Amino acid sequence: MTVLLLLLAARAAWAAQSYSWWKNEAGRALAYGALAGLAALALVTLGLVLRAWRERRRQAAEAEWDPPIVFPTPRQPALAEAIAASASAGAPRAPAAPAWPEPQVVEGQTIRFYRSDGVVQLLPGWLEVIAGEDRGQEIRFVRTAPGPTAEITFGRGEGPPLRHIQLHAGTVSRLHARMRFEGGRWEIANLSATNPVLVNGIELFAAGMTHPLRDGDRIEMGELVFQFHQAPP
Repeated sequence: MTVLLLLLAARAAWAAQSYSWWKNEAGRALAYGALAGLAALALVTLGLVLRAWRERRRQAAEAEWDPPIVFPTPRQPALAEAIAASASAGAPRAPAAPAWPEPQVVEGQTIRFYRSDGVVQLLPGWLEVIAGEDRGQEIRFVRTAPGPTAEITFGRGEGPPLRHIQLHAGTVSRLHARMRFEGGRWEIANLSATNPVLVNGIELFAAGMTHPLRDGDRIEMGELVFQFHQAPP
C-alpha cells in the first residue's frame, strides 16, 4: 500500500508538469505540499503495517508455546532420619553396660575415704591405721580403671572417690603422698615439701621420691600412722 501511494505521488508530479499552471510558482508550491502530505501518509501507513505484523507474530508465538507440566515430587526423608528409623526398626539394641557399684563413704575422726561393697576387683595390699583416733581402720584398694597400674593419693584436700584418701590433720599437706601399684607391687612417693613421708622412720625428703613397700612397713604422714600389709586381711 505504501508503494502504491508513492507511485501515485510520482504520477501526480509527472502529470502536473504537463499543465500550464505548473509554470506558476503558486501552483508548484501547492503540488509540492500535496506530495509531501502523501509521503508522510505513506510513512505512517508503513509504521502501522509493521506494528500490526509484529503483534500478529507475538500472538502466534504465544499460541504455539505450551508451558511444561510440573508434577509435585514427594518429600524425601533425610538420610540420617532414614538410617535411624531403619536401625530402630530392625537392629537389636546392645545390652547396657553394668552400672559401677556406688561407693560408700567412711568418715572417721582424722580420715575420710570410700569403700565399695559391690562386686569389684581388689588390688593386693592394704593399709591399717595403727595410731590415733581412727586406730584399727582398714583401707582396701580397688581397681577403678582397666590397665596394669593404679594410683591412690593422700592429703588434706578432697579427691576422687576410691582413688583418694582424705586426712583431716593440720600436719598433713593438701596433697601429701601417692601410692602406685605397678608390676604386682606398691610403691609410695612423697609429695609434701613441709612434712615429708616417713617409711620405717626414714624420711623421703625429696618431693617425688619413691620407696617400694613391703609387708609390715610403717608409714607416717604427719601425725597419722599406717602399716602396710601385703597379704589380704
